[in-house]
Amino acid sequence: MGLQSQVGIRSVRRIDFLVDHYLDFVAGRGNLTDQLMSESKHPPLPSVRVFISRVIRNLLIGLAIIAFSLGLGMIGYSYFEKMNCVDAFLNASMILSGMGPVSTLQTNEGKIFAGFYALFSGIVFLVVIAIIIAPIFHRFLHRFLIKDKS
Repeated sequence: MGLQSQVGIRSVRRIDFLVDHYLDFVAGRGNLTDQLMSESKHPPLPSVRVFISRVIRNLLIGLAIIAFSLGLGMIGYSYFEKMNCVDAFLNASMILSGMGPVSTLQTNEGKIFAGFYALFSGIVFLVVIAIIIAPIFHRFLHRFLIKDKS
């Protein structure tokens, strides 16, 4: 037999294999992905050292996002409200933490900036919390799935 006919026969056998397993799945005789994948779907739980390194990495990413957001707020307050660095830091950090501005805003541009910065800060808060909690949640789910398969 030629190479093309061997490849063609293997392709037909593979298609037959897939169709048979699909029909078993449709008939309710098992999970299609379990039938098609013979290897384990769940790798072993990573070591505690890997887990701690992931938590620290995500904490650093979260802190970097917070520092960037704080810097952005300080620049905005300095530009629109002509605040010095300390007052700009205080107002930006208070809005970023959800507490609200400390000093009364004098210009309309500053008020508009503060409104958009507050909206931005709410989104940043949610994103940073998700980034920090992600490895902990992932480990919990991974451990739950491993226990479920045992």
